[in-house]
Amino acid sequence: MTYVEARQTALESLERGEAREAFAKFRWTMEYPGQLGDDPERWRDALTVFARIAALLAGDAFATLVRRAADAPDDVRALYDLGYGLIEQDLNGIAATVLARANVLLPNQERLVTELACALERDLRFHEVCRFLRAAPELVEQSFLCRYLLAYNALMTGDLIEPRQMLGGLDPGSDPDRIFMADRIAGMLSRADAVRGVTPLNDKDLRGWHFVLTGGLLLHLSPFGFEDAMRGRYAVIQDDAGRCLEGIRRLASVFEAWSVRPARVWLLPDPDSAGLGSAAAQVLGLPGERWPAGGLDRAGADRRLRPLHRGRDSGSAGV
Repeated sequence: MTYVEARQTALESLERGEAREAFAKFRWTMEYPGQLGDDPERWRDALTVFARIAALLAGDAFATLVRRAADAPDDVRALYDLGYGLIEQDLNGIAATVLARANVLLPNQERLVTELACALERDLRFHEVCRFLRAAPELVEQSFLCRYLLAYNALMTGDLIEPRQMLGGLDPGSDPDRIFMADRIAGMLSRADAVRGVTPLNDKDLRGWHFVLTGGLLLHLSPFGFEDAMRGRYAVIQDDAGRCLEGIRRLASVFEAWSVRPARVWLLPDPDSAGLGSAAAQVLGLPGERWPAGGLDRAGADRRLRPLHRGRDSGSAGV
């Protein structure tokens, strides 16, 4: 569908009061890389339509961000604020389009490039993150965060060479967030070294790459469409009791092979997790214990879970 066609059908949906339908028809004109090109008037028109949809679906505060960008489609700050807001709305593909335009207008600004990288990364466009960062070598050289993002996203594309070359440049100093980021890259590369010669780490090696990237061991691969894009993944599946039991028994086999015996099985508070934990404790012959109030060290857990390369200072320069 062309931009003109999508715009017309979206406006017709809005006239009928069907804002969600309008968004479903219009969003693809703005999903990265979008159909808006470099024409400011096309951007003005698209963002004006999007503002009408946003006002109905996301409220006036967010719609105001869209309107500001519609009024000034060459205003980098307005585009940056809209891109940030779009990521907050989990509209990462549209955020990437908006932030990419801002990057064209004012290239190679750290805060802008890292926000663009965040949007693309969340949209699983790891190759694109690398492309933008490699196009700004001076910024990568100057910015620890950009070096980390390039190393991380290169790993997510299956590249072990460039991250290994960059590891020496990830000197974190005493900053705890930087230490975590540097350790993350070092850990991925260390796990890749650990399985060298054991698993191919090619484009079909789902289990190997899952281990390298997450430290987790996949105990079950889908037998359907393995030679196609899924490579051992399931598209949509609902676990049943048989598959849950299979997973627990395979876990028991791993413990036996490693000569490991955990002290307990933690039972998480929600009923499904508690039920699965109780079954695991029974099959593995381990005590089941309720997850303690407060869980793990909250400061450490929170620091590791939040997106480290997000955040802005409303008074900052550069965008």
